[in-house]
Amino acid sequence: MPAISWTIRRSHQPSFDGTYTGTDHLWQRMSGRSVAPADVERVLHFGRVTHVRGARHFSVGRREIRRYRRQADLSRLDGLHVVCTPDGVVLTVYRNRDFSVLRA
Repeated sequence: MPAISWTIRRSHQPSFDGTYTGTDHLWQRMSGRSVAPADVERVLHFGRVTHVRGARHFSVGRREIRRYRRQADLSRLDGLHVVCTPDGVVLTVYRNRDFSVLRA
């Protein structure tokens, strides 16, 4: 798998700016779940950020789709979650429209 990384500038949350690097596991999950690298980049840029069990979750739901509708069409990313380490390693991606698991 080719190495992949994204440089993200979040004007709305600059504390999460930085370079995010994908893992081999991420590539497997993206392939199996039909998620493109551009989708991961958009979730990293526009997604809400929560911290669950030591991991940083970037997630796009209805709230983000409405909030950023003038900047980007995020509707096909509804329920997409990207899980990262605090130092910017992207571990996995999955789809789940139930955001209650992020409150743990």
